Amino acid sequence: MKIVFLLTLLAVAFGYVTMEHNNGHEVLRELEEGNHNVYVIFFYAEGVEGSDLDARNNDYEETLITKVLDDYPEFHYAKIDARSSDYEELVSTVGVNVNELQKSPSILIMEHGNGAWIHGPETISKIAEYSPAYSTRSKNS
Repeated sequence: MKIVFLLTLLAVAFGYVTMEHNNGHEVLRELEEGNHNVYVIFFYAEGVEGSDLDARNNDYEETLITKVLDDYPEFHYAKIDARSSDYEELVSTVGVNVNELQKSPSILIMEHGNGAWIHGPETISKIAEYSPAYSTRSKNS
């Protein structure tokens, strides 16, 4: 009972569940488990530290966390460098356009195999708009 309480407390403190993964196969395996978790996957192209791309990636992630993930402690979150060879299988399977990531990150939100890709200047606002429906669908399943 104490462990459940501690895990619940930690989930609320962090505002979301961080997915543990070392490669794309591990992420795919979790996505394909057939559960009703809501997954938010942040795909980005690593930028040189201090570059415009690096700053943009950081801004998107910080905004995603504060505007969406902090409000949904049940959401499962992963951040993926789409150019890493460890994630080639995942990037290929889900159809990430790596060239688009030079401009800004792409975010996948999904629940039980159904989801939406968002890319561009409205990414975070769209994810925030869709999140209540995904959360409700997950809780009602």
